[in-house]
Amino acid sequence: MLDYLNRRVSREDVTDLLQETFVRALGYSGLQRFADPPAFLQKIAVNLTCDLRRRRKIDLRLVELGRASGDVPSGETSPEERIDFER
Repeated sequence: MLDYLNRRVSREDVTDLLQETFVRALGYSGLQRFADPPAFLQKIAVNLTCDLRRRRKIDLRLVELGRASGDVPSGETSPEERIDFER
């Protein structure tokens, strides 16, 4: 599982995903019923990796949208302009 995570995510994310994998497995009440617990852990790691990639894509889109909207000047006066105008 560690090898899988090392191949799929950045070094910074490996430890977090590994820890989250075990936290989720330990929180699952039916863990003892699995015939192959390592396969169950692997599946959790795969799902967490997919979730992480999905979140990163969404974050990237939001950043790109923020840049695009920041490039367009608003018709509203800035707070500095309003203060100067009121004087």
